[in-house]
Amino acid sequence: MIKMIGLGLFLASITAFAADDNAVKEDAEKARHEIVLSGYQCDQVNSIKTETSWFSSERTSNVTCDKAYHFVIRYVGDVRVSVDVDSM
Repeated sequence: MIKMIGLGLFLASITAFAADDNAVKEDAEKARHEIVLSGYQCDQVNSIKTETSWFSSERTSNVTCDKAYHFVIRYVGDVRVSVDVDSM
């Protein structure tokens, strides 16, 4: 019985890890799409860090593309407001 519970917990943790990995991939693809729609080039997202404002629905994503370009994407709710080039 203990082995079955342990196996169940192990499988649940693997499933949760896989779901988290898919969410990260979806966020990276969404950021890449927003950057390309703004007229910039981004072939691969290397890192993404999202910060949420405590007092409003504003969210900021700091994105590094192609290991060289850094973009700041600002959202209000789920709508993109701006894409700024931080450094090239």
